[in-house]
Amino acid sequence: MKRLQRIVAAALLCLIGVTWKLWTPLTEFPRVPFAQWATGLPAWLDWVPAAVVVCGSIAVLVQRRDSRYGRAGQWLVVFGLPVSILLDQHRLQPWAYELWLILAIPALAQPSVSIRLLRIFVASIYVHSAVSKLDVAFFESHGRLLLSGLLDVCGLSDRLLPDAARNAMIGLFPVGELLVGAGLLIPRTRRWALVGSLAMHALLLITLGPLGLDHKPGVLVWNIAFIAQNLVLFGGSRHNVAAEPEGAAAADFRSGNAAAVVVAFVATAAPLLQPLGWFDNWPAWAVYSARPSVVEITVRDTRVNDLPVSLQAHVGPPPPLQEWRPVNIDAWSFAELDCPVYPQERYRLAVALAIADRAGLGDDMRVVLRGPPDRITGERRSTRLNGRDEIAESCSGFFINTQARRID
Repeated sequence: MKRLQRIVAAALLCLIGVTWKLWTPLTEFPRVPFAQWATGLPAWLDWVPAAVVVCGSIAVLVQRRDSRYGRAGQWLVVFGLPVSILLDQHRLQPWAYELWLILAIPALAQPSVSIRLLRIFVASIYVHSAVSKLDVAFFESHGRLLLSGLLDVCGLSDRLLPDAARNAMIGLFPVGELLVGAGLLIPRTRRWALVGSLAMHALLLITLGPLGLDHKPGVLVWNIAFIAQNLVLFGGSRHNVAAEPEGAAAADFRSGNAAAVVVAFVATAAPLLQPLGWFDNWPAWAVYSARPSVVEITVRDTRVNDLPVSLQAHVGPPPPLQEWRPVNIDAWSFAELDCPVYPQERYRLAVALAIADRAGLGDDMRVVLRGPPDRITGERRSTRLNGRDEIAESCSGFFINTQARRID
């Protein structure tokens, strides 16, 4: 278990390192907390949970066999990371959520229980991710992008493939995830599923790496962490992985077993609520999926210079004979924070509203909402919001906060 904790701690330190601006107030990108009461909190406060998580991760990484510092570090991360995420929804990156759970469950339960729960949870990630890709839109967008990146490494092009062959190859992505997830749950097939998971993450590293789609370092670090994590979780017997505590320590752990079961159950089952709109896409493992809504932002050409300076470089040219220019907040996030934008419609609308308010755009901003695609036809329902007031009215319909924190 200590080995797994060190892997998680090292991954957290690396991932926070490559996305460090995301965890600090040193950016023009809007910070949208989960609760409205947090919108008035000072910017310097963001440094506190970030420092707590870093210190806790270091303590876990350098812990000795029975080190109290390691366990204290574990709890620092368990408490510090949610506080940081509470201050900005953008920080609920899928890797942050997954690694937090990998530390939180062993912090509560004794090792043998933790291993069983973590195996179920990690297997469920593959299953939920696969289900999110079982629609026409994936085959037309993200699936084709992944296939194109993989074939580019081999010096090939998906344009040369017949449609049937291309779709069959794209279909291997969700089918492979589904088989890996199911196989990891069954002891007899676990070894083969482990090999499948390692191969899958290795292919993702090739596809998303410098020779392929050349994505940001964060996604590459996360895939490497998954490989190391799976080798420890599924590569040996439960008893080889988990050394049981004895005496009073065992009693202390047993008192938290029930809480760990609840945490693992919620993390495993809650993604089932995502199609109903009751759970967010990334915690539901809709990663490289077409399920999230699309939010298209445009501003009037004459107002581009009023936008934040770091955003102006990510405003595209207007279509012929039009004065409305597209604003690419995805590119802005990658440039400013080295991570993708939180995909929830609620959050993207909140970012649009924050931009409109900061630049005083009024009616000089428009937003087109395209809802989740139909799984069979791939069609999305569209709604257009004209001006800041209509955007704000749409934002007010969400239970979770859509107001950005002030820039100090």
